[in-house]
Amino acid sequence: MLRPISLLVALEVLLAPAPLQTKDKYTIKLKGVGKGESSWVERKVEHSVTTKTEIKDMGTITDEGKSTKHDIYIETVLDRADGVAVPTKAKRVYEKAMAEGNGPLAIKGPATRPYHGKTVLIEKNAVNYEFKLEGGGVLDTDIEDLSLDFQGGGCLKVLKNLLPGRPVAVDETWKVDGKDIHVDRRSVADFHVVKEEANAKLVKALRKDGRMWATIDVEIEVEFMSGAGKPGDGRSESFKFVTKLTFEGCIDGTKAEGRISATIHSESTSILSAQGMGSVVTRVAIIQGTLLHTWKEMPRK
Repeated sequence: MLRPISLLVALEVLLAPAPLQTKDKYTIKLKGVGKGESSWVERKVEHSVTTKTEIKDMGTITDEGKSTKHDIYIETVLDRADGVAVPTKAKRVYEKAMAEGNGPLAIKGPATRPYHGKTVLIEKNAVNYEFKLEGGGVLDTDIEDLSLDFQGGGCLKVLKNLLPGRPVAVDETWKVDGKDIHVDRRSVADFHVVKEEANAKLVKALRKDGRMWATIDVEIEVEFMSGAGKPGDGRSESFKFVTKLTFEGCIDGTKAEGRISATIHSESTSILSAQGMGSVVTRVAIIQGTLLHTWKEMPRK
């Protein structure tokens, strides 16, 4: 038979509210492809551009265009310096490297890129990276994407810059440092930042095949302006970029596998004005883009 004091204790335990369950937190670690390892990669980028140029007393000119790039390749890391994300030496065997475009874009019509169906050898020299076709000479045309991947660090570097640097729970958000938001302003003089912000969120985390997988959403917004000349006599420009990105992949550092899907919207307005005449030429350019980038580590042979 329970004593009165024991009965009171038992009732308190039964009636007490259940303790709050602390959400599990996850350390996000992305694996790169190591020396001697290979990955299968598919990337598809689409852009549409609309430009409207209004010339005073002459009307408006509208131009439109679209472009698509689609690459499929196997990349093998031949050498990598300790602690460096980008290989110092690599090989890419391209199954597909196609481009198509029209309008005011550089690409005209459907075309195979210089390395379609070929093998590209990549190696860092004293200054930057060199790209060569296996059995051929130096590759020096249509290498912008290769330069971004190696000299710029590629998607993995961008993703690592967006990670929280601490364990996070599902539905937890974090801000990304503005210095890690990569917007190319090299062609813009005397700019000042109006807004520079990026927020990320861990949307989902689950265990699959003995590994941790997750979904992360990121939204980046950047605005800046530039101006030259005297007020009412010169050129002024404003720019706005909004990128929404979703990463789905392995986050426990045991396998290099993932998928990035992103949408990009940018608007730029350029105004050329003359003293006493106001705006002489106004040009508005709107770019819409999508990116799908998938990579999967291949078994060692």
